[in-house]
Amino acid sequence: MTLNDVFSDFNDEVKEALQNKIDQVFQLTSSYHFEKAAKLLDSIKENQARDKGLLNVLYYLKGNLALNWKKDFDEAQFFFNWILEHTANDQISYEQLFALKGLGIIYFEKNKSDLAAYYFDQINQVIVEDKKFPDDQRSVHLLANLANFYASNEQFKKSLKASQAGLDIIKETKVFSYLEQLLYARAYALAQTEADSEQVKSLLQQAQAFARFSGNQSVVDYVDHYFQTGEFKAADRQEDAVADTESFPLPSGN
Repeated sequence: MTLNDVFSDFNDEVKEALQNKIDQVFQLTSSYHFEKAAKLLDSIKENQARDKGLLNVLYYLKGNLALNWKKDFDEAQFFFNWILEHTANDQISYEQLFALKGLGIIYFEKNKSDLAAYYFDQINQVIVEDKKFPDDQRSVHLLANLANFYASNEQFKKSLKASQAGLDIIKETKVFSYLEQLLYARAYALAQTEADSEQVKSLLQQAQAFARFSGNQSVVDYVDHYFQTGEFKAADRQEDAVADTESFPLPSGN
């Protein structure tokens, strides 16, 4: 997925050149080449991005690097909050939703689940309850994050609703990004609600098959652990980076 999938399209040549750089940054961060991404990001001038309506996107990427590479929560919060403060309240955008997701991840990493829920609940209201955004890959990405967060936060009904919404979009669009995360989160949530164990195992097998195909080693390892021990793997935040660096950590046992 590129930033073209996440944010608006741009028409003129200058915008196209900037967009190409931005897409490169996104691809580099997704493949863990953070230093290269940071250098390329530094080459984008803020005034040029502002003139072309790309400042929100630029600040999202800066916040994303601060969160996932520098591990500087304060800097990441600054950029994500800037996006929320400088966009119209009556026009909810994907930029805002992705900023909310970033803030939710930060507070969860700080072991402040109640504050994390404040941000994820806003995304849930827009994407799941009100269905204000189209059924596309951007929404699936956010739904996977919701499913993982709510499963981790023991809000299993919300997790199941989010994962089902994501799976429905994938079934309709035939675009399979984040499928393994949705299947794993769904299996985890169902296992906590006394579901049929065979249904849980089937979902985990499907999750692992798609994870192998997509290269998501975390899901592969989590499923292996379940079938070896009969229990869900405990979280190890240092090891368990999911396939793309922008996602909420997989739900896990104690």
